[in-house]
Amino acid sequence: MIAVKNADGSFAPVIDETPHSTVELDLNWVRSDQAKAEIRLYKLKASGQAADELGMLVVKDLPENSFGAGVIKLNLSIDTNGDLCAQAGLLGEPAVSARFPLAIPKKIEKTEKVEKKIEKIVKSKAKGRSFPYRILAIAMLVLSALQVIAITLRISNFW
Repeated sequence: MIAVKNADGSFAPVIDETPHSTVELDLNWVRSDQAKAEIRLYKLKASGQAADELGMLVVKDLPENSFGAGVIKLNLSIDTNGDLCAQAGLLGEPAVSARFPLAIPKKIEKTEKVEKKIEKIVKSKAKGRSFPYRILAIAMLVLSALQVIAITLRISNFW
C-alpha cells in the first residue's frame, strides 16, 4: 500500500500496489503563507507503519492567502512495470512528475550477498598477515561498497 504523509505526521493510504491502479486526489496546503508544498510518498508495511520513503514531489509558487481555497491535484498510478507514477500541480499550472520503483531489484540483493562473502574472505585472509596486506584488504572492501552504492543509485534512477 502506498501512502501520503499528512502534515500531522500520520499516513493516509491512497493506492494499492496492483498494476494499472490509479487515483486522483485533491490536496490543500497547511498554512496560508506557504510558498511550496512537499508531498511525501511512502510504502507502508502490513501493520500500517511507514517502511520507506519512496520520494517527494514539490509543488512551488503556491498562491498567497488561499488557505483552504487552493487545490493541488495529485495523480498516482502503478504502471505495468510495477513502478509508482506520480504527478502533482495546481489547477491550470504545469505539474511536477516523478516515477518511483516499488520493487527492489534482485540485482541489489545478489550484490549485497556477494559483498558479505568478499568481506568474510578478506577478513580471514588478513588475519595474521602483514600490514600492507591488511591495507589491500580494506581497499577491496571500500571498492566493493562503492560498487554497491553506484548500482543502487543507478537502479533507483537517482542520477
